Amino acid sequence: MSEMKERLPTPSVDLVREWGRKYDEYPLTDFALRRVFHLYPKNVVESQVLLKVAALDALYRTHIFALETVARHIVTLNSDSDLIAGDHDIVDRIARVKITSKGEAKERKNYSFSSKFCWWHNHSSYPIYDSRARDLLWKYKMQDKFFDFSEGDIYCCNGYRRYYEIIVAFQSHYGLDSTTFKEIDKFLYMFRSDKSK
Repeated sequence: MSEMKERLPTPSVDLVREWGRKYDEYPLTDFALRRVFHLYPKNVVESQVLLKVAALDALYRTHIFALETVARHIVTLNSDSDLIAGDHDIVDRIARVKITSKGEAKERKNYSFSSKFCWWHNHSSYPIYDSRARDLLWKYKMQDKFFDFSEGDIYCCNGYRRYYEIIVAFQSHYGLDSTTFKEIDKFLYMFRSDKSK
């Protein structure tokens, strides 16, 4: 990885919330998802889960493919009690789904989708994973060494639980304990350095 050309600003509660307000300028997406997940809080009826899967995939652009397969997979996991309990292993189980194409089954690892799906069921237990969050966390790691982790960890190669530890360490290191996972997610998603705005 090439050396960073400019120093990233130190995250603070004010900076995190400032960038979160930029995210909040587009509230309709989250409003629509809130309605769908409120209407269908459980994951036992395949058609209801499919509506949540399709809405989340379309509005958050998770590119999971095979929506019906993913919905069926979620139903078979009996995940509701795990989601309520904040079990991090359910993110891994939802993420790993076998998709059959042209007679060949391949396992996909949909961590971005899975973490978002879990977050919409339990906001306090599941920080959202996506490529923007991953990339900015890695830049802060390289700059400030806020936590000891590998590139494999940030790609969820060692499971979602490790990603959760990285987010919690990020909050702790920069004194962001009063922020929520959603506020951290908004910052990691929206933040751009001056040269990339």
